[in-house]
Amino acid sequence: EDLEEARAAVKMLTQTCKASADIFAKSKSQVIVAGNVLGVKVKGLIDLAPEGENFLADLKTTSAFSLEGFAKATANFGYHVQAGIYLNLWNAMFPNDQRSGWKFVWQDASAPYEACVTELASQDIEAGWAYANFQIQRILDATDADRWPMAFETETITTRPTWAAMVEEQKLNPSNDA
Repeated sequence: EDLEEARAAVKMLTQTCKASADIFAKSKSQVIVAGNVLGVKVKGLIDLAPEGENFLADLKTTSAFSLEGFAKATANFGYHVQAGIYLNLWNAMFPNDQRSGWKFVWQDASAPYEACVTELASQDIEAGWAYANFQIQRILDATDADRWPMAFETETITTRPTWAAMVEEQKLNPSNDA
């Protein structure tokens, strides 16, 4: 039963969804990239590197199969950071095959395993690369100082979220519900 489900998922990616089928048909898969970022050795595994294209691609399975779900997953899991690092590593390793784009092949985790291809905005790729560099530099600085910087080094003031104050205000003044 599991094997049949897996076959249905693969068929969706490689035959039924024309956009993903085209990417899979002309791609090298599981391409290792490695290099240095700020002097730190970094290695990655690119899912799909289509021949003759200007992009790399990554396969993602999600239970939130919607454009909003894709956007949230990209932010929550740092997929834009992965794209920034991998594209820079690729371009350093393959100077004669420069790439600037990144696509995601999304697949629904549930039957019928729908698939969708989206392109990551170039500003998100750039922001991901900048964030990767920022975090690597933080690690290097912490290593040099032999101390990880705390998120809140000084005492600060906290307040309730605006929505909580509004709910409370409505309960205190029910006549203002108009």
